Amino acid sequence: MFSLLFNFLSFILAPGVDVQCNRDNMTIIIPKSLLRGIDREHLRLLDTTCKAEETSGHFSLTTPLTGCNTTRRQTPTAIVYSNTVLEIPVAAEDVVTRVREIEIQFSCFYSKYGVVSSVG
Repeated sequence: MFSLLFNFLSFILAPGVDVQCNRDNMTIIIPKSLLRGIDREHLRLLDTTCKAEETSGHFSLTTPLTGCNTTRRQTPTAIVYSNTVLEIPVAAEDVVTRVREIEIQFSCFYSKYGVVSSVG
C-alpha cells in the first residue's frame, strides 16, 4: 500500500467549489450561489441514497472512497476516486415538474508518492 500525506493541490473549475480528500472519504462543497433554485432534496451522488447536506451558504456531499458508487482507477502514479453530483427530482404524485439537469464530476487523486490532490 502507498502512504498518504494530506497536502492538497486544488484545481477548481468554479469559484468557491471545494473538494476535500481524506483518508477514508471525499467531500465536495458547492456554494448555493452556483446552484440557485436547487433544493437539497434534489442533490445526490451516483448512489441516490447518498444525499446532500446543507448550510446557509453551501451544499455538501460526502462519500466513502468505497461507497456511493464511487469509482476507482489506477494510473502509473496515483489512485483516482471519482463520483458525480446529480440533480434528481423528488417524486410527487400528480405533479409534473421540469428540473434542470446538473452533473458535477469530482475526483481525488491519491499519489503513490504521498501527495493528494482534488479536482471538482
